[in-house]
Amino acid sequence: MYLMLVWAALLASPPVDAGTLRGDRIGESPGFPNVDVVGAGEQTRGAAKLEARVTVGKVEVDGVLEEKTARRVLARYRAQVRYCYERALRDRPGLRGRVTLSLKVEPDGVVASAEVVEDTPGDESLAACLTLRAKRWRFPAFAGTARTVIRYPVVLTTE
Repeated sequence: MYLMLVWAALLASPPVDAGTLRGDRIGESPGFPNVDVVGAGEQTRGAAKLEARVTVGKVEVDGVLEEKTARRVLARYRAQVRYCYERALRDRPGLRGRVTLSLKVEPDGVVASAEVVEDTPGDESLAACLTLRAKRWRFPAFAGTARTVIRYPVVLTTE
């Protein structure tokens, strides 16, 4: 009975125009202020649209972990890099440049440390977001006792 009432209420609701579902600010959820919308990679400011682009440079691996494996794992976390970039774009719409992360990975696959070693945009909040997220990344366990160091360069642009 309850489901029938809910279904009837949904059918009786007027259709919603997709154009009215946008928030008032960049990244704002419709009807929920201060809730971030993440995913498509687009930000809107007035009439101009900014699409965040994250291009990965040459990944360097120093240690036992194979470069192919490192690239595969890093590709899985690329959306988190885009998320950090999109957040930084809200405050600085023209932000662009190259950021290189240095990751020290333990043999069990845990990232022991992450730091930004190159930061041409010079945005502290972007660097902090990237390092915080990178410390949570996981790689496959590998043989040996020495850490593997990964340099992960990304080029950040908008279109």
